[in-house]
Amino acid sequence: MKYAIQNLHLIQPEHQQLFFEEEIKKKLKRIERILKEYPKLPVLSVHLKKEGADYVVTLTLPMLSRVLLVKERGTSPVLTVNHALDTLRKAVREQKHVERKEYLFKRKLQIEQRTQLGKEILTRLHQESDAENFIHYLNQILPDLKQYITREAFRIPALRMLLKENKLKINDIINDLYIHIYDAYGQLEEAPEKLNLWVYERIQQMLQQLADQYKQELGAELDWMPEAARVESEELTANAEEMPELIENLDDVSYQMKQYAWDEILMDAGLSDEEIEQFETDEAEQAMKQWLREQDTYALSVFEMHYLERYAVAEIAHIKGKSEAEIEQILQDMRSRFIAYLKQKSQA
Repeated sequence: MKYAIQNLHLIQPEHQQLFFEEEIKKKLKRIERILKEYPKLPVLSVHLKKEGADYVVTLTLPMLSRVLLVKERGTSPVLTVNHALDTLRKAVREQKHVERKEYLFKRKLQIEQRTQLGKEILTRLHQESDAENFIHYLNQILPDLKQYITREAFRIPALRMLLKENKLKINDIINDLYIHIYDAYGQLEEAPEKLNLWVYERIQQMLQQLADQYKQELGAELDWMPEAARVESEELTANAEEMPELIENLDDVSYQMKQYAWDEILMDAGLSDEEIEQFETDEAEQAMKQWLREQDTYALSVFEMHYLERYAVAEIAHIKGKSEAEIEQILQDMRSRFIAYLKQKSQA
C-alpha cells in the first residue's frame, strides 16, 4: 500500500524521519489487510505541520464512498503518527463495513427492481406458452438463481448422494425446478409482490419434494452418511469461501458478493476492534473456512443468505417458512459458535 508524505523535512533531528516512515510502513500493513478485497488500494496522504513544539499529523485516505481524515497533535512525531494510524485503522474497518453493506443492499435492490419490472414480460411469455423464453428471461433477471439452486441442492443429503453417484445431474434438478416455477407461475391469480422471494420460496419447498421423488425413482439408500456431505462432486468446484459454484460461473463472481467479510461477522458478534485484529491472520482465515465446512447445512444456508446474499431476517424467514425469531436465533447461535471456535483454535 502506497503513501505520500508532505513536509517530512520538518522532523528534527533528521534521523527521526526514518523512524517516522518505518512506523507508517508497519501500520499500513495492518490497514492493507483490512482492504485486501479492494479492487485497487488507495494511497495514504500524510501531511506534517509544525506548530510551536507540537507536530500536527493529518492523514487522509480516499475510500470508495468517503475520504477519511484523521488529525493528531503531539511533541513526538513518531508517537503522533502511531496514534493517528491506529485511529485511521479503526475508521477504515468501520467504513469498509458500511461500504459493503451499501453495495450489497444496492445490488439486492436493483435485482428486486428488475424483477418487479420483469413480471409483466414473464406474464406475457406465460400467456404465450413460451416456456423456453420464460425460463431464459427469469435467469436474466435473477442472475444468481442457478448458483442458489446448486448450493441448496447439495445441502440435501439424498440429492447430494445421487449427484455424487452420478445417478443424477445438477442440471436435472435445475430443469425440474424451472418447470415447476413455470407451472406454478401460471396458477397465480396475479404476479407475486416480490418475485424473487416467491421464486426462492418455491425452490425451498420443491427441493425436498424432488429429493423424495428421486429417491423412489433412482433407488437411493436410506442409510446415507452425513460425512459424505463434505465430498465435492465432479460437476462442482468451490469458490474462495468453500461454497459450491457452477464452474461456468466462477469467472463472473464479484468479490463483494461471494466472499465472507469475516470482520463484519466478528463485529456483529460484538467483538472490539482490538479483538478482531487478533484474528486477521492467514491461519485464522483458514480456520474460518474450516469452520464453515463443519456447520449444519440448514444453518449454513441461513448464514449465507444473510451475510453473502444480504437478505434481511424477515426475508429469510419468508423464504424458509420460519418465524423471524427462529432465523435470528440461528444467526446468533452461528456467530456464537464461530467465536468459540476461533478462540479455541487460537489457544491450541
